[in-house]
Amino acid sequence: MDQVVRQLGTELVKSGIALVAR
Repeated sequence: MDQVVRQLGTELVKSGIALVAR
């Protein structure tokens, strides 16, 4: 379960970076 949460968190961080790097 920790791995799934980690992957979701990584994807969220990636999306956040993409939004900030606009």
